[in-house]
Amino acid sequence: MTLRDGRVVAGRFGEHSFAGYTAETPDLYIEKRWALDGNDWFIEPVAGSLGLYVRADDIVSVEFYDDGESRKEALSWWRRVKFLWPWVHAPSYNPEDDDTTPSAPDPQSPAG
Repeated sequence: MTLRDGRVVAGRFGEHSFAGYTAETPDLYIEKRWALDGNDWFIEPVAGSLGLYVRADDIVSVEFYDDGESRKEALSWWRRVKFLWPWVHAPSYNPEDDDTTPSAPDPQSPAG
C-alpha cells in the first residue's frame, strides 16, 4: 500500500482484517504487518505485530497479491469497498464461479 507521504507499507489482509465500507468509516485495518526489502517486496511478518491501521485519506494505492490463502478474502474486500474511492474499480466476483483449474488450449485459436 502506498501512502500519501511516499511510504510503502504491507501486510496480510485476512479474516481478522477490516475495511470500512461507508463514507464515514472508510479506513483499513490489516491484521499482520510485513517487513519489506529495498524493492518494497515482502520479506516476513513483523514479529509482535498487532496489525496496521491506515486512514483512507492517507492511502494513494493498494495492491493485492495471491498468497494461496487470502485470494477470496481479498476479492471479497474489493467488492465491499470498490464504491468508496471513485478510482477503484473491481470486477464482480462470485466464489461459486471461481475455477482455478487451467483449461486446455483451444485448438482453433492461433496460440493453441
